[in-house]
Amino acid sequence: IEGLADGCCNLSFLIRIRQNGKLHSYVVRRYHPDRTVEQIQFEHSFIHHLKHNTFTLVPGAVKCRDGGTWIQEIDPENRLPYYWAIFEFLPGEDKYTWIENNLSEPELTSAAEVLAHLHDASTGFQPTSDNAANPPLIKGFFEKLYREVDQKTGPLRIPGIQELVNPHRSLFLSVIEHILTVEGSLVAIPEIAIHSDYHPGNLKFRQERVVGVFDFDWSQMGHRAFDLSLALIYFAGRWGKKGHEGLNPDKVELFLGTYDGTLVSKTQMSPLSEIEVDLLTRLLSAVNLFILKWELDEYSANPLKHQEFTNYINHNVRLMNWINQNSRQMQKLISATCNL
Repeated sequence: IEGLADGCCNLSFLIRIRQNGKLHSYVVRRYHPDRTVEQIQFEHSFIHHLKHNTFTLVPGAVKCRDGGTWIQEIDPENRLPYYWAIFEFLPGEDKYTWIENNLSEPELTSAAEVLAHLHDASTGFQPTSDNAANPPLIKGFFEKLYREVDQKTGPLRIPGIQELVNPHRSLFLSVIEHILTVEGSLVAIPEIAIHSDYHPGNLKFRQERVVGVFDFDWSQMGHRAFDLSLALIYFAGRWGKKGHEGLNPDKVELFLGTYDGTLVSKTQMSPLSEIEVDLLTRLLSAVNLFILKWELDEYSANPLKHQEFTNYINHNVRLMNWINQNSRQMQKLISATCNL
């Protein structure tokens, strides 16, 4: 048994079992206390659908004796329920994290291709009454975030966070107002099951190819353009000192062009529509704030990690400014890359 240090939300262990002379490896996960049964059911159902739909790069959830794929226990200290699951172990190399994204060109190309194949394989997945995880609703999420920034409630009431965010508060509110204008357009885009956390740290590599995708615990029904925008933030974001922030245009062009080009030859899912292409720049702003809100919440909940999350918050605040200042150039690049 070996503890796995990667990941910010769940507690995971690598377990190796020797049986009849053969070595078998599994990952045992204890879910974060805020995970619900519905979210776990959604994740496991989605993984099963992907594997059934020939997307084989995901780890299957191992069944219990009763046929289920998770168990519940009660924490003896606070008497609250928590959940465990066992997954197949994916071979390959853990080369990156969510903030270490210096992929080679072949690796970046492969990551974009795999995301396109994942979205294509999600076709036909339908949530049921017992796994209907909530989608990342633009209106509900960002209206709440707007109130928190405007009224300095939630994490924004903490002095450390106020020092990081207050100098950018007016822009913060303006960006949210602009994001809220996409709500009507999103209605015209079909929802699919999406990963919602597709970054370099959730991929396994071998010989500059992606050979595994894991950590589907944030998966939910949403828009593929949301998932794609999130990936662009993670894979093309520049992590460095002030003055070196923003997105790398070459990486945006390569990832986006590969993703869209991969779908040209697919039979189930078409390339990005004109509406999706027109929305991508605003969705880049949206998913950046989606990540930033998570960082603010984690800062608030983990006093021992204030310095770590200060670095993350500063990065995404600078990225918010960069996207706002370069929105026209980014939209031109996106439209040209998708031939629109």
